[in-house]
Amino acid sequence: MELTKLRIRRAANVDLGGAVIAARIAGATWEQVGAAVGSSRQAAFERWGKAVKAFEEARRQANRMPEDVLDRFDPAGRVSQFVIEPEDQDG
Repeated sequence: MELTKLRIRRAANVDLGGAVIAARIAGATWEQVGAAVGSSRQAAFERWGKAVKAFEEARRQANRMPEDVLDRFDPAGRVSQFVIEPEDQDG
């Protein structure tokens, strides 16, 4: 579907950047993108590769869990001093 949208945008002579990003996210290969815009896979990658990579990185950053300060509390790695051992139930 995204490749069809890309072909329509190309025929309408509009900006293809967003459509290329959408096609790549949907799983289209650079070869398929190139064919849809009438160029080689290499030409398509050279034209839009950085934009796709930047979008994917921004998307990863947005989906990252916030860092918990306690995860970096003990730089020496002495986690055992913060672990509370269960009390002996037999005694």
